[in-house]
Amino acid sequence: QHTTQQQHHQQQQQQQQQQQQQQVYNGDLNFTTFAELCRFCSIRNGPAKIHLFEKEAEQRNLVYKLRTLMSTNISKDDYLPKNICEQCVHKVEQLFDWRQSTLQIENILQNYADSMRAVTATINFQDGTVNMDKMTVAQKNAYLEAHMAVQQQMAQAAIQFKQQQQQ
Repeated sequence: QHTTQQQHHQQQQQQQQQQQQQQVYNGDLNFTTFAELCRFCSIRNGPAKIHLFEKEAEQRNLVYKLRTLMSTNISKDDYLPKNICEQCVHKVEQLFDWRQSTLQIENILQNYADSMRAVTATINFQDGTVNMDKMTVAQKNAYLEAHMAVQQQMAQAAIQFKQQQQQ
């Protein structure tokens, strides 16, 4: 009898899941339901949505971020849905933050590489050390600034990595 109750309970759970899935996907597509879709994943019901051209989206710079990340044009005048669901917003914000971070890091690394190129005559290629005595004051300053920026970035990356490992 206990097994029968478990089977009945499992059947009820499966029916509830199917009903929830049917509620999330409502196959009736018309002009109104099309406008309600998330423009980026096409979900209609489920997570909350934000209109791309209203206040919350403007405050979060969503259209700017999307235009920066995607090669497609997003405008009020196109005939595509104007909503974005919270899941897609989260992905956009993560990707945009990652993009900004990588651009900043690339700039730091490029500055260091440029300073190294400017002082190649002072580098001992046997052990990789830099002979600061052979540099001009401007070369020293540029090198030290770039060197410290890379070291600081490396330390921040190591801290973030450790924090992620602990989660």
